[in-house]
Amino acid sequence: MRRSPVIAALIIGFILLLITLSTFMYMSDRISKPQVTDEGMKSPTSLVSVVVSCDDGRRHTFAVEIADEPDEHARGLMNRTMLDADSGMLFIFEGNEPHSFWMENTLIPLDMIFIDQEGTIINIHENATPLSRDIIESAGPCKYVLEVNGGTCERKNIRAGDSIDIIY
Repeated sequence: MRRSPVIAALIIGFILLLITLSTFMYMSDRISKPQVTDEGMKSPTSLVSVVVSCDDGRRHTFAVEIADEPDEHARGLMNRTMLDADSGMLFIFEGNEPHSFWMENTLIPLDMIFIDQEGTIINIHENATPLSRDIIESAGPCKYVLEVNGGTCERKNIRAGDSIDIIY
C-alpha cells in the first residue's frame, strides 16, 4: 500500500518537530539552570595543611587547596555550595603587598585571614557576605590569604597576631 505524499510529509515534519523540541529543551535546560559546581576543586593529593598557632597555645589544622596562579586567585571559592569543616583555600601571592577581595559569585560565607610574609595574621574579615561586591582589604602588606568557612575564626578564637605554618 502506498502512502500519499501528504502523509509522508506530515510524518517527516512531525519527526523534525520532535528533534527540534528535544534539542531546544536540552539547550534551554543547560542555559537556564545555574551551573552550581565545585569548579576548580583540586584533587585531594594537591591539598596542603595550614596550622594556625594561637597565642593561648592551641593549634588548628586546615586542609587547604592552594591558589598560587592568577586564574586561581580570580576564581577562588566561587560557585561552591559548601566547604568542609576545617578546610579552605590558601592564596599565595608573589610579593608582600596589600590585597583585596570580594565575594561576587561566592555562595557561602567565608572568614578571610590576611597573613604577612613571616606567617603572622595581620587582620581577619569574618563572615564575608556571599555574593557581595563590597571590597575586603588587608590591613597592610600580606603574602597569604586563608579562606575558611564563615564563623570559624570566632569558634576557634583565631585572632590577629596568631601565626601559621604551611605543611606541604
